Amino acid sequence: MKKAQIAIMLLLCAAAIGAEEVLSSQPVVIAPKRIEAETVPLASRAIESEGHAVSINPALVVAKIQFPKGSIRLPGAVRKQLNKLGFKAGQKLRITGFADASAAKGNAVKLANLRARVVASYLTEQVGEMQIELQWNGRPPEGFSDAGAVIERGE
Repeated sequence: MKKAQIAIMLLLCAAAIGAEEVLSSQPVVIAPKRIEAETVPLASRAIESEGHAVSINPALVVAKIQFPKGSIRLPGAVRKQLNKLGFKAGQKLRITGFADASAAKGNAVKLANLRARVVASYLTEQVGEMQIELQWNGRPPEGFSDAGAVIERGE
């Protein structure tokens, strides 16, 4: 009986050691700090439905960001482009998110909101605290149909 118990204990220990190896070889995903209303000023006129217009000043646009269809993931090339824009901590920006033209009506507003927040989170992670105003709409206005998000310099 004692030999069986020892054998089971050894098997369990070996399994635990093997499990440790498997877990340690997996990539770790570290998410950027979440943007909350207390840390980053959000738009006082945040758009919550597809029918409202967003305000974009083309003269202040510094970047149009394209996302893969239906995605909120920033491609590596876009990240490099954002890093080259030279934003500074404390700078004022307005980020507007849009959904894809083919997005389902109910999901479009959510997708647009998340895209604006992903860009803001990435910039905050890379640059530091900034004064970011967010707005979003399920459909992009005319002239911005190829963008999933737009960044404007603050006034």
